[in-house]
Amino acid sequence: MCAPDGFVSQVEKNLNGASMAQLHALCHAGLAIGRPTLTYIAAGRGLGHPEPDLHRFLLARGKSLAGSPSPPHQTRARNCLRAARELAERARDTQAAGHASAALDALPAWTEPLPPGASPNRSPSQAQIELTLEIERHHPRPPCLAGQAFVHTTAVAQPALP
Repeated sequence: MCAPDGFVSQVEKNLNGASMAQLHALCHAGLAIGRPTLTYIAAGRGLGHPEPDLHRFLLARGKSLAGSPSPPHQTRARNCLRAARELAERARDTQAAGHASAALDALPAWTEPLPPGASPNRSPSQAQIELTLEIERHHPRPPCLAGQAFVHTTAVAQPALP
């Protein structure tokens, strides 16, 4: 799949009024065309809506952050993916839970201090999930990263969201 950079940049800037289905499709597209910024922004918009799709948007946000070499971004990715997996399990969305688990397994070992009461092998509490949602809702703009994660490319990649 290929999309001109200018077109994708305009889409990233104009997501007002996008439906949940459109935001979800844009999350997939961003990963498929190597534009995690599109995934990050669309997922952030999706997190502004109530359930039932919060786990899918947390999964997309976590995947968009996962390629960052920055330890703080890796920690955010891990927190998003853990919360996504837990919410997907609660929603009985086994496919999304499996994708979150696979993305977690692909992350480097956790080097940042764990949040209070957290364990890498234990499901996050409701309070930890709510904190993750609050943090991600307050980061609508993608981080400026040095490295491959947010390089604009038209390479074909397999979308890994459910």
